[in-house]
Amino acid sequence: MFHVIELGNICNLECRSCPTRLYIRPKGFMDLDIFKNIVEQYIAYDDSIKKTRVVIHGYGDILLNPHLWDYLDYFQERGFSRIDFSDNAMLLTEEIIEKLCTYKIFSFIKLSLNSSRKDTMEYINTGSNFETVVNNIKMFIDIVAKRDNPFQVWVQLMKTNLNLDETTDDIRRLIGRTGVVYSETPIMGMLECNPTNNLLMPDFKFWGGTCLFSQESRMVHWDGDLVGCCVDNSKMQVYGNARDGIYSEKVESKRQQLQDEMERGDYKNLHACEVCEGKDNRVNKK
Repeated sequence: MFHVIELGNICNLECRSCPTRLYIRPKGFMDLDIFKNIVEQYIAYDDSIKKTRVVIHGYGDILLNPHLWDYLDYFQERGFSRIDFSDNAMLLTEEIIEKLCTYKIFSFIKLSLNSSRKDTMEYINTGSNFETVVNNIKMFIDIVAKRDNPFQVWVQLMKTNLNLDETTDDIRRLIGRTGVVYSETPIMGMLECNPTNNLLMPDFKFWGGTCLFSQESRMVHWDGDLVGCCVDNSKMQVYGNARDGIYSEKVESKRQQLQDEMERGDYKNLHACEVCEGKDNRVNKK
């Protein structure tokens, strides 16, 4: 299992592959007191979470967050060691990169280039600038290497219907750096996205047809709402709020109810799951 703490869902871009651009739910940044409370609840429930993967980007760019360094300081103070996030690399500066390198909490940081082709990349990442992103990624890798690689760097290619022939080798040649993980992420359907989106790959499936509901991941939205799946950007399936106690009897009872309904194929309270192909994988296991 991994955990997702969405520090905010405000972004500087409106990427065509991201439901953030659809303004499905309110936007904001997580209050620092709520954040600390969530972290302490996790630790109190199971101290081993400090060594468990915790994703902090959610559906926004965390570099816009005015509390970013306070969050990271608190993670470090409490001894976390497997934090990661993804970023579009537009806002990176030498100062920011140098500061990130001072933390011992990251396992990796992923930078999304999404295509080695300027026109395709700027179409996917609406509002981005290809040259800025490429140069910032190179700078990021070089600074991290000079700081003895305190964490792993990932550079992401997004495989879409528009660049089916493109591979991570194209990204690798463009960036020209070794010691980096060049990863590939296919654009599969996101909940509440228009299924006619021309980025979607042929025979796409939501998250590859694998059900994540409350088993592989749990997500806390920036306002404290708890949802069972990191792919669910809606407010359709909120089962509680961190203020109620993440592991309280009230919240756990609701989460278990939704999970039971999911596993027996009853979607009256699971509108997001109802349109997700991953549900079939879960139901067929029963």
